[in-house]
Amino acid sequence: MINLKHYASVILLCFIVYSIDAQKSETIKPEVHLMYAKKIGTTKPLKELVPRAVTDNQKKSLDKSKIRIPKNFIGRHPSRIQESEKVQTGPDKIRQWGINKSRRNMVEPKI
Repeated sequence: MINLKHYASVILLCFIVYSIDAQKSETIKPEVHLMYAKKIGTTKPLKELVPRAVTDNQKKSLDKSKIRIPKNFIGRHPSRIQESEKVQTGPDKIRQWGINKSRRNMVEPKI
């Protein structure tokens, strides 16, 4: 009896799902129209549309002199100025000028 109720409810559910179809498929033939463009003319560049007065050279140089470099980039690159105490004078203390004769302290490079 329970199996019959289950089968009936499953069949009823499938019927309801397939019967509720909200979308219909229709094929409509599109209408094609042919149009042509007609060139009327060309427009002027935007810089020529509004007339502007020429700026004086003194005013340009005054504006350029007011530009300041922001302090955001200070210390980003090392200074090119060398302090005299820190500059090495004389022979290099680390450079090896000759080959070490003793075999005890021989260092072999590992590659």
